[in-house]
Amino acid sequence: MKTKLQIRKDMEMLRNKLTEEEKTRMDLSIYNKVIEHQVYKDAESIFIYVSYRKEVDTHKLIRHALNLGKTVAVPVILDQKREFVAIGISDLDKLKKNKYGILEPDLEQNNIIAAQKFDLAFIPGTAFDNNFGRVGYGAGMYDKYFSTKDIHSYKLALAYHFQVLDRVPMEEFDLRIDELITD
Repeated sequence: MKTKLQIRKDMEMLRNKLTEEEKTRMDLSIYNKVIEHQVYKDAESIFIYVSYRKEVDTHKLIRHALNLGKTVAVPVILDQKREFVAIGISDLDKLKKNKYGILEPDLEQNNIIAAQKFDLAFIPGTAFDNNFGRVGYGAGMYDKYFSTKDIHSYKLALAYHFQVLDRVPMEEFDLRIDELITD
């Protein structure tokens, strides 16, 4: 089995090979599946990462959720701790790039939303398997954030078909998802 590091490199290479047309087509397919998903329809509060580079696009989904009046929160990275907090947003266009190039809102303490409040959480990753295993980006931030026992968010991941492997290496502390939606 490949190491997590090799899987991350392979997946980044495959995503970078996507043409804009392919990416747009696959993103739209995933978006349509999500907005028709009953868990999404029923969710009042959503935690969602803001996609960047060649990740599955979440921008359109964020706008859709905001237009429906759902509570939407996105991660803001706390560098010194290698963790993040969830900040509620009302407008995707007000987000600014952090030092990693990821869009995020200003860190305002009064907009922090506790992880226990989310009905649905979108979990990023570089690769997944059919046993709900996930390979993240290597920092462990999502593993740590969702490790608390009193968090009952439905964990949904979005991926392109080539990001689904037979099996990914999983450690005891690695976060598992509840469901995966692909193009």
